[in-house]
Formats: sequence, structure tokens, C-alpha cells
Amino acid sequence: MPVIEITVRERVTYRREVEVTEAEFRAMETQLDTLKGREYDSAVEAIAEKYIRRDERDFLDAYDLELDDLRVVA
Repeated sequence: MPVIEITVRERVTYRREVEVTEAEFRAMETQLDTLKGREYDSAVEAIAEKYIRRDERDFLDAYDLELDDLRVVA
């Protein structure tokens, strides 16, 4: 029986609609417009942590799964 190695690349999109106040939205927009690089990435992660709960629904959000490699190794 052959042994195979499978390599996949997954892109997951987390999408939620959340209600925020006008002030919260403006604060996020201002913060993101002024940051770059790792500081920007950290700010985006903080927003995601606050508004997107990564739970069992995330499996359903994985809409783009791409096969990179499939080969027999033994």
C-alpha cells in the first residue's frame, strides 16, 4: 500500500458583521491610517480579537483550500 504526502495551502477569511458606534469606527480608522508594518499588524490583530470570536464557525469560513502537492513517498 503506498504512503503519500499531501501538502495544502489554506487561506481562511474571517468575516463577521458587528455593530460599532461611530466613535469606535473613527478611532479604528484613524489608528490604522497612522500605523505601518508590525504596529499595523498588531492593531489589526487587536481589532480581530475584539470583534471576531474565532470558534467552531471558522471551519466553515475556510473557503479557499488549495492543493500544493500530492506525492507518493514510500
